[in-house]
Amino acid sequence: MPTINDSVQFLKGVGPAFAKKFEKLGILTIRDLLLCYPRKYIDYTQPYTVVSAPYDVECCVRATVLQKEPARRVKGGRVMNRVLAADDSGILALSWFNAPYAADKLEVGETYYFEGRIGGALTRRELLHPLVRTEAQVADCPFVAVYPGTDGLPASRHASCAHAALAFADQLVDPLPPELLTRYRMPAKAQAVRGIHAPKNADDLAAARRRLIFEELYLLQIGIFLLRSHGRRKTSAPMHPLDLGPFWRSLPYPPTGAQKRSTEEILADLCGDVPMNRLLQGDVGSGKTLVAAAAIWFAAQNGWQSAMLAPTEILARQHAATLADRLEPFGVNVTLLVGGMKAKEKRIALEAIADGRANLVVGTHAVLTDTVEFKNLGLAIVDEQHRFGVRQRGLLAGKAQSPHLLVMSATPIPRTLGLLMYGDLDLLVFVVVGFWGRFLRTLLFPLQKLLFMSGFLYHRILWGLCVFLFCSALLVRAALGAVLFFFGFFSAISFSLVP
Repeated sequence: MPTINDSVQFLKGVGPAFAKKFEKLGILTIRDLLLCYPRKYIDYTQPYTVVSAPYDVECCVRATVLQKEPARRVKGGRVMNRVLAADDSGILALSWFNAPYAADKLEVGETYYFEGRIGGALTRRELLHPLVRTEAQVADCPFVAVYPGTDGLPASRHASCAHAALAFADQLVDPLPPELLTRYRMPAKAQAVRGIHAPKNADDLAAARRRLIFEELYLLQIGIFLLRSHGRRKTSAPMHPLDLGPFWRSLPYPPTGAQKRSTEEILADLCGDVPMNRLLQGDVGSGKTLVAAAAIWFAAQNGWQSAMLAPTEILARQHAATLADRLEPFGVNVTLLVGGMKAKEKRIALEAIADGRANLVVGTHAVLTDTVEFKNLGLAIVDEQHRFGVRQRGLLAGKAQSPHLLVMSATPIPRTLGLLMYGDLDLLVFVVVGFWGRFLRTLLFPLQKLLFMSGFLYHRILWGLCVFLFCSALLVRAALGAVLFFFGFFSAISFSLVP
């Protein structure tokens, strides 16, 4: 008798020919067949009436056979068999081509469940080649699993082989400890696999799905913790505590309490024995760049280089100018590295990065190239984290021996939230918008209300508020004309074209 680790060809009803078909689906052993779960289920517990069945949607209809029409030959030489069935709401036409046995199995006066895609007209619904089940079959198994198919391997054959493999379910090793199963009231692995392939009712299917989903996430989280524990054994850039007072006093305005708290938490990570791996999340305008500047200043005072990665050249140049204004008074040399630089400028920047004269490197994807070599990179920062992939962040972190990593984003994507939940990123740091942030408003005006918009802006500017106006390049002339109509005498208005 074969075991669960034997080839699927030794399973009854498979053989060498179908084993090659299963191989296309990545199924090599009986274990693989058991762990290839159905892609969907046909629920026969809540059938539609003929009239209520949705058009052009796969669904199940319960109807009684009224009559069988004689077989007739249609265009193309095919033979069509048609059966009429009905319920209290309407008539359903069932058609098969070159399959007389399907119609012969039906008995006039008997009630069946028909599953397929509803077609035909509103007054007379039609099903082409429907799946047919008797009331006894539905009572015995109300849910029918549907498996992925491939060329030469229909889904029905896949289903029959999967049901044959259930005899080997007891040989599956359960990775979850019994205490965990008891605590969360989950079935054993063998029982869950039987429930996912051949559920007896909706509760049985729900329990099996919950158990298998829990197992997958449980093993994923253990794997991530193992990877992180492997990385935490590596040495990181050692830093010692410093007083941030000189940096805060150099600012033209005091930092918010949230900015100070976030900075203190990040600096505590930088002084730790393991590399920092943290997400800094905050709304637009909340001051994330200032927190990053404080971390860069701290790393520079400890003798380590920093790198900031931005998604676009415009944003990289903006960060370079802002950070140079904040950090160069302390002797921190800020170097820009983008793809649009001339060859001579790029060569000078690469030399400064390699010999350590560049304390901070701000750039785009050009920072990730093999030609960029840091002398002692200690802190890597990724701005607009949702615009970069995992591999790109890994390339930046790979520029040194386990540097500290800080990623920033105002809109973390679901993948980022998943990394936070399952342990690949440290806890979220929320940066609260300052006092004026509560007055930020974003308004959308149609072209027909251009003059109304200009009057609206006129009063806001008289109140002393700052206004940003964005419009399409095609509408810039009309927008400027309307705005200048009201604000021509204001010297504080500036216009710029942003690509």
